[in-house]
Amino acid sequence: MDSHSTPDHTYRSVVEPSYVKPGEGAGLFYFPSVDAEGNTESNPNFKDMKSFVDLYTEVHGKPPSGPKWKTMKWIQTYLGKMVISVYAPPGTPKAIVEALRTSFAATALDKEFVADYLRQFNVPLNIATVQEGQKFFSTFNNTDPEILALLKKYGARAKRVKKGSK
Repeated sequence: MDSHSTPDHTYRSVVEPSYVKPGEGAGLFYFPSVDAEGNTESNPNFKDMKSFVDLYTEVHGKPPSGPKWKTMKWIQTYLGKMVISVYAPPGTPKAIVEALRTSFAATALDKEFVADYLRQFNVPLNIATVQEGQKFFSTFNNTDPEILALLKKYGARAKRVKKGSK
């Protein structure tokens, strides 16, 4: 059995028409976006599918919790709205950063671009604001020690698997 996780735009434009509709695969659930305060958000693009939270609650009788869920929500904060982002390295002149921000925001609001994006990916564009992005990136310096410990544990495990041991 194979599994695959992908952003909603790729699911709707590639996975669904190529694998789900022909009966080669199935969409089991979607991971909800998470706002800067850690609250999950339903995805209106997946009214035909349960969120991971809803499915987990249905199976276990309670919503997900604990260190693994806390870590997943932290990751989903980035993967949800920030999968389409623009970055500049530290020390980039302020005028260039402002030009990037202005053009990125203008593109996200451009009716022709938004319509073309919807035609191409079968879902509306969903990106974080600069303020949402800055709030998320500020969490890197204050990441919950429980999240860091879990990520380090999985990182060490991945290195062992890559080297051929478990």
